[in-house]
Amino acid sequence: MGIPVYFKTLISDYGDTILHKDIYDDINHLFFDLNCLIHPCARGLNDENEIIDKILNEIHKLIKYTRVKDTIYIAIDGIAPKMKMRQQRMRRHKSALERKYNTESSWNTNAISPGTKFMNILNIRLRKKFSCLENIILDDSDNRGEGEHKILHYILNNNLKGKICIYGLDADLIQLSLVSHKPNIVLLRETTDYNIENTDSEYIYLKIDSLKKHLLESFHLQRIVKESIIIDDYIFMCFLLGNDFMNHIPSLSLRYGGHDILLDTYSKLQDRYSGYFRLIDREIPNIIHMTFFKEFISELSSLESEMISKTIMIRKRQREKISNQYYNDYQDFKKFILEHGENENSIDDGYLSLEDIYRFQCNTTSDKDSIKKMIENLPILVSDKEFKLYKSLQCDSEECQDYLDTLVHTTHYYFNKCVNWRYSSSKSKGPLLTNLCKYIPNYKIDITRNNKEYSNKEQLEYIFPKDSHHLHEYDISGKEYKMIVDLKFNRYMWECHLEFI
Repeated sequence: MGIPVYFKTLISDYGDTILHKDIYDDINHLFFDLNCLIHPCARGLNDENEIIDKILNEIHKLIKYTRVKDTIYIAIDGIAPKMKMRQQRMRRHKSALERKYNTESSWNTNAISPGTKFMNILNIRLRKKFSCLENIILDDSDNRGEGEHKILHYILNNNLKGKICIYGLDADLIQLSLVSHKPNIVLLRETTDYNIENTDSEYIYLKIDSLKKHLLESFHLQRIVKESIIIDDYIFMCFLLGNDFMNHIPSLSLRYGGHDILLDTYSKLQDRYSGYFRLIDREIPNIIHMTFFKEFISELSSLESEMISKTIMIRKRQREKISNQYYNDYQDFKKFILEHGENENSIDDGYLSLEDIYRFQCNTTSDKDSIKKMIENLPILVSDKEFKLYKSLQCDSEECQDYLDTLVHTTHYYFNKCVNWRYSSSKSKGPLLTNLCKYIPNYKIDITRNNKEYSNKEQLEYIFPKDSHHLHEYDISGKEYKMIVDLKFNRYMWECHLEFI
């Protein structure tokens, strides 16, 4: 799901759900979301054979570490739904620009995409290594679907007994594990990837049962409500915070207390309806209970002005804190941007060329570390016009329609299956809650089902920048795009949305 800072929020709120040493014995089933392993194995290496050797060694190491007794399931991302391809496109174009302006040689991680020469070789090596072993199932990149969804479908469609361990610890895996409602699931990942302190263990476990317990307690409900209803509703509410498929609602931010606001609003409505309030109902065709959803959005929209004001005040204090620290670097940056064709309005509005940002970072003679930190903080440094921008965010019915359509497709994807492999949002930002609340009564759910996924060639043509097409053997020339980074309402540069023109 890729919700920014989601894992950090869980660590902060429910720290004791993390186990800092290998005390989780008797693993029966071990699942690999292998893309979570491929990327760290490629770090610092340039030779693809060395990368694959390291991947195979790490798989063996984790099998030995967990002492798994029964099933080993290795899942690799295959062709993704168009909703996901949109986000993959942004990442791969951004990665290409980073490589272009990085003086240090590094392996092109865009090769970690279905249909590339690297992934084809990795599939062959994995089959050769594991296909003859009875208890190992390989679901490689030739099979469609994201790795974490492949894992969830296998868990749900097989009557697995005992404890389940999944290698990988991103927001998607956490939320899909919760959605499964299966007991005894733990997620496993290297400690170093999450800056976990005060532990000498190489790995950390996240116990889904413990996380579920803490989440349920966080609602402070006065009535008894079925646990599965609360968890399903919780996952659905998190979609409103934005993810790889859903555009971010400007007034509702995980970083600025959005998680707690959702929980408090939901608890209030559950009490009002004596425990009969629900957002998700898997027994109805469209899954979302639209009547209750409208009331939920209505409650949130009544808080929107206050949320916006609070966020602006926090960001103002953040800007005051760092503006002096990066004053000279930021002035140099503005001068550079203006000299390369942008204007003051582009800076004030938070729309800048991503290539200009990287070009400045590469060409400046100032302290590189200081410049890097200034670039990371750009969304705050340019945020002094945000109150005016919030006021101008009134959206039309088309944007609300697109947001709700995407919400419906995303909900089916997580709670059931992908209903349209070729659907994607056509908008770049989410609506204000007040606009959404006004539009919902006119909204009719109308899903066009399409089970035909894109081919490897079609996906690569869509997600790859022009200078990455040598990584595969398809006849694709590629197009050049200018990428505009939208800095508004984000905290750090890496959180920002990209638009292609």
